[in-house]
Amino acid sequence: MLQAKYASAQDKLQLVASSFSGLDTLTGESAEQVISVLGDLNVTRLIVTDTMAERKAKMIELGDAFIAFPGGSGTLEEVSEVMSMLSLSHLNAPCIIYNLDGYYNHLKAQINLMVEKGFSTPERLKHVHFASNLNDVKSILGR
Repeated sequence: MLQAKYASAQDKLQLVASSFSGLDTLTGESAEQVISVLGDLNVTRLIVTDTMAERKAKMIELGDAFIAFPGGSGTLEEVSEVMSMLSLSHLNAPCIIYNLDGYYNHLKAQINLMVEKGFSTPERLKHVHFASNLNDVKSILGR
């Protein structure tokens, strides 16, 4: 999962990621393409942590926006925690799920089912967004 933060006066973006290694395999887009888009958003710093727990804590500490690229169980765990914190009003930030080629269609269906069955509400999920491409991500971020 990736995290973005706008610095107060400079309106710069910070990014936290475990690595870009293998990103092209997971997303179908090269790391260079992703970095290029992030460069358009004025990324100023990349923080690489040793453990997932450290990464998640740092993301939540710094985050003004959260972006989940296609990933595995660690990404799912991180985005679930962010969505939970948002639904409990412990965070106030967009959570963007990068649904490249429908990768997260089943997660979106599960979220809709949680609302349908009364375990959540649209209001509690108002900060959760699904994006089909990097331009959608930029649009949600207001860039």
